This record gives sequence, C-alpha cells and structure tokens, in this order.
Amino acid sequence: MSKKSEQNLKEIKESVLITEEEMKVLDNKESIAETQVTSNFEEMTFNSYSQEIRYYFLQTLSDGKEHSRKELVSALSKSKRSNEFTNAMIINVLRGMVKYGQIISTERGKYIMAGTGADGLVNQLITVLKRNRSQLVTLANINYINVNDDEMEVLNKIKKCILILDETINELS
Repeated sequence: MSKKSEQNLKEIKESVLITEEEMKVLDNKESIAETQVTSNFEEMTFNSYSQEIRYYFLQTLSDGKEHSRKELVSALSKSKRSNEFTNAMIINVLRGMVKYGQIISTERGKYIMAGTGADGLVNQLITVLKRNRSQLVTLANINYINVNDDEMEVLNKIKKCILILDETINELS
C-alpha cells in the first residue's frame, strides 16, 4: 500500500467511528486491497446518518482527486441506508467538512480532500490557482474591437494577474 494510501486510510479511520474488530483488521493487514477495505467497511455501524455520510465522502475523496457533489452523493449508494439520507443531511455534512477543514471546496459543487503536511497544502493551492487562472483567461478572452479605454485597462490588469498566477504555479510545482 502506498504511503499516501496509508495516510488517507488513517485519516478515514480517525474521522469515522470504527469498531475494535474492524480496526484490528485494518491495522493487521498492511497490504489490504482497496476493494477489501470497502467490503470490510460496508458492515460498519454508525452512530448517526451524518457520520455515515461523512465516511462515504472521505472514502471517495481519499484518492486525492477532485470530485463533484454528484459523485459524492452517488458514493452514498454503497450504504444500505442510502434512501434514508436527505438533501439537508448531505448539505450539512459537506458544509461542516469544509468549515472544519476536512475537505476543500475548489469551486461551487467541487471538492477535494484537505491535504496533510506541506505537500498536501501545496497541491491544493496549485489546484485552486489553476482553476482561478482558467477562469481569468476565459473572462479576458473577449472581442477587443468594442472595448473602451477603461475596460482595456481592466483587461490588462487581468493579464498581469494571469502572469503572476503562472509564476506562482511554476514556483510551487
């Protein structure tokens, strides 16, 4: 199991209540395949709907990739109680996870796992900076024929921002 996978699994264990028996299974097997981990956890019992929702969200986000709200919600289908989860529960869990730093909202409806250590923070920062850069490029990509002097000044400031973002992303990468 890779070091990153071990760290992600450790974070999931710390974020969700796990029975002692399941903890022993996880701690005694260092090379557990992801499918085995999933099947072990499907039998878990949770103290609340929120705890269960949080577990499935963290499990999905543990791959380190950005996921949409729709992807996170579809991960809840693994739960036997998935039809009991309300929209309000899902929204409250997502809000709480963002508020307390478990996950990061990169844009509306998109989430990534909050990193651990300097590398995780840098990777998250690069992801956010790249997204902002892309949005600025889209904004600045207009027809210059009908642009007045004030608007041209704003566009030049946007271009400077894009250059600064490029430099920062390159320095961090």
